[in-house]
Amino acid sequence: MHDVKRVLVAGMGMIADAVGDTCARAGFDVAVLDPTKEVTDLDAAAGRVDVVIDVADETRASKQRLLQQLDARCSPDVLLATSTCHHQVGRIAERCAHPERVLGMQWSTSSAGLTRLVEIVPTAQSSRAAVSTAVQLVEACGCCAVVYHRDVPGAVANRLRMAMFMEAIRLVDEGVASVEDVDQVARGMYRHATGPLELLDRTGLDKVAAASAAMATFYDDDRFAAAPLLATMLAHGRYGRECGRGFYEYASTDH
Repeated sequence: MHDVKRVLVAGMGMIADAVGDTCARAGFDVAVLDPTKEVTDLDAAAGRVDVVIDVADETRASKQRLLQQLDARCSPDVLLATSTCHHQVGRIAERCAHPERVLGMQWSTSSAGLTRLVEIVPTAQSSRAAVSTAVQLVEACGCCAVVYHRDVPGAVANRLRMAMFMEAIRLVDEGVASVEDVDQVARGMYRHATGPLELLDRTGLDKVAAASAAMATFYDDDRFAAAPLLATMLAHGRYGRECGRGFYEYASTDH
């Protein structure tokens, strides 16, 4: 892999803008494009970049299509990094002609903005050059890169987060504590900036339910199974902050 100068962020919304801004502040020439709307621009940009960071739609089929499209248009030495909460990166890359240049690069946000730690998830086919380029990019952005040994759904951060989410929901579902109390304990005892149920609302209950189902199936483990209350809330249209109702109620100006 060659020196990185130009970065394409494929995605839209807060995470895409945050990743693009972080890369731009580090001195990279950055383009942020929505792959669902700016197809022509994406095709043109793909031929001029050194790294692509996919933070687009989380469904595996859409990510496979996007990576396949980029794989066909980018030079073989361009790094293709994809961000996924609950899919195996290798499965996303399986339709690519050059899977050796594909790996996972999980950027995350908190209430304070983009976190300074980025998870690097090589697949069984990712080259050492691809991993090296990913680490160099992340470190150039002033972040810490953590490289994992296996490509598994959820990697580390999302497996930890999913366990916390589900236990927080169960505590409310079992009548042990109120929503507010659970979040207060997380903030007060563990110094979390945001309580788990507030974070669930911000993430989107539907997205968390999908991740829970995928991880429970892959691991064949009830640790990741959705708490019953989650399904009930979704059935009643409580999807989280974006729709104005989740574990908390939000004014129209809050979402």
